[in-house]
Formats: sequence, C-alpha cells, structure tokens
Amino acid sequence: MMTIKNTFGVMLLAGLSSFQMNAHAVPIYDQGGNRVHLDGRVLGRHFFSQNKAMSGDAVIARINLWAETDINDQMYGYSRFEHDFRANKAESEPGEDYTRYAYVGISAGEYGYFDYGRNDSVFYDVVRWTDIFPVWGAGSFSIDNFLSRRSSGSFSYHNRDLFTLVKGLEAGFQFQGKKEGNTPALKQNGNGYGMSLTYKIPDTGISLGGSYIRSSRTDAQKKLALGSGDNMEAWVAGTNLEHAPFYAAVLYSESRNLNPVRSSALNISGFANKAKSFEAVASWNTPLSITASAGYIQSRGEGLESIGNAWLDKALVFFAAYPFNDNFRITTEYKKSLLKKDNALRLANQDAVAVTMIYVF
Repeated sequence: MMTIKNTFGVMLLAGLSSFQMNAHAVPIYDQGGNRVHLDGRVLGRHFFSQNKAMSGDAVIARINLWAETDINDQMYGYSRFEHDFRANKAESEPGEDYTRYAYVGISAGEYGYFDYGRNDSVFYDVVRWTDIFPVWGAGSFSIDNFLSRRSSGSFSYHNRDLFTLVKGLEAGFQFQGKKEGNTPALKQNGNGYGMSLTYKIPDTGISLGGSYIRSSRTDAQKKLALGSGDNMEAWVAGTNLEHAPFYAAVLYSESRNLNPVRSSALNISGFANKAKSFEAVASWNTPLSITASAGYIQSRGEGLESIGNAWLDKALVFFAAYPFNDNFRITTEYKKSLLKKDNALRLANQDAVAVTMIYVF
C-alpha cells in the first residue's frame, strides 16, 4: 500500500510541485487510511533597487496542506492546497493573498495519475529545470500565462516509467478550460492542451525533455495592441545534469502569442507575435554548506506591432543561500539587468537585490 511519503515522492518526481514537503512537516491526521500533513514557511524578504516599483517589503507567510486517502491496494486519492498570505500592508488595506496550488487527483499505480485544479503545467515539466532561483527563476515565462507555468482549470495526466516499460521515461498530458470574464486579458486563456516527454538517462544524472502547448485566444486578448492570430502555441526543449554537489541546466523555447509584453512608457500591452527564449543555470553546494548559483536569461520578441524586434528580458542572476539548520536559512539573490536604457520597449533596466530570511516548519 502506498504511503504518504511515496505519494509525495511521486508528485515531486513527476514535476507536479515546486514546493517540497520538508522533513519536519507535521502529520495532523493519520487514521483509517487517511493522512494529512501540514508544512509551510515564513519569508522575511526585502527588495533593494533604484527602481521604486521593485524596491520594498515583501514578507510572505505560506501554508501547505497535503492529504491522501487509500482507495484500494493499487489506488489512492490525493490533494494539495497551498496559499500565500501577504504581510507587507497595513491591516486596514485590502489584501493580496492568493492560492498557489489547489488540486485533487487519483493515482492508479503503473497506469499513472491524474488530477484537476490549479497546478503546474506540462510545459513546466521542462521549464522547472532552470527555475532554481526563488525570485527570478525561469524569468522567460509567467504564472497564469496559458499553460506555461502554474495555472488554473487544468486536467493533468502523468505516467512515470511508461507503464514500467522504460525506466526514467515520463509522459504528461494536460487540458485547460477557457478562462476570461473579469480576469485581466493578459491572464486569460481559451481552451488549450499540452504534452511533455522527459527522460532521465539511467546512471548518468542527465535528463532530456521537451514540451508543446497550444491554446485558443480570447476576444479580449485579440483586441490588445500587441499580438495577432487566433491561437497561442509554444515548444520548449531542455536538458539538465545532476551530479552532487553540482547542478546545471539549459533550455530553449520558441512561442507565438505566449510571452506577455507590458510597456507603461509606451502605454501598450499584449503578446509577442513570436518570441525566442534561452536560459542557462548552474549551482554548487559548497563544502561550507553555502549554495551558490548563477544563471543567464534572455527572451526576445519578434514582429511586435509598430516596434519590430525587442528584448523582453535579458539578465544575469546570482544567488547564495546559507542554512543555519534544517529550519532556518538566509538567502541573497541579485539580478543584473543587461537591457540598455533605451531598449525598444523602454522596460526598466535597474538592477535589483532580494534578501530573505526563511523559517520552514
């Protein structure tokens, strides 16, 4: 019979979670084949930048609930709820709390598992490999942006080891329902689907993967100043190397109407008709227990109406973390913008630093 440890291991290895249940997660219920665990963290984060829009307090408290229930010897149900509470405003001000994950599903052993709700996308099965920075990781892709990262209304299916036929080979399929209404146009999506295939080469530490997503665009999106056509589509390919204490990953992606574009200076917004993105990261867990990481991110839009080609993002990211113990650590993350001051979209090009103290429970 599957245990909660195995369940969470399945979800993590399948790329369904970017928040790992820590070793000190509290079992708050375990009876009659039903188990519930609680964990979370408080992030005391502050941003420093000459860009006033980026600088300031960003304290967050995060609560994460995991649960599973045994159905029979081969099947079990599982669910997850994770919510962020903002703590950087006065108590009388409207809150900006939000739900990161909320899904429920069934695992059927070697036949795979499926779930529905707010979850990571199959595109993220590959993108996660370069998403190693807490603040500016995977900067080429946005949350609630079709099926590029985390999104709502998604039905997902994953199968590990291809029905036990090929060890290390994992396939994912996903469908997303239309979302419009009061949702801002840049966060809307039509009906869409995606698929992913990743392969961890045995005994090498090397993984290869690719993903493809496609979605219809809403009427509100078609009315935006930037972006044309009825559909969004994108593909990504990547590889990573895990060889403790080192880690490295690269990815390349091309998309149409996926990458959002916002320029307050030009008073325009929409999507890049075409975009090409490249990311590369490397990390080292040093003998002094310090984790040191570095990365390069670039994303370039092509064929933007009245603008032409333009950088959407181009930066170096540096990160360091020191754990005082299993529950408390401090991190520093620095984004060095490589955008010129007179870039075509007049995007902010100031550097930024994020300093964070983290208590995990």
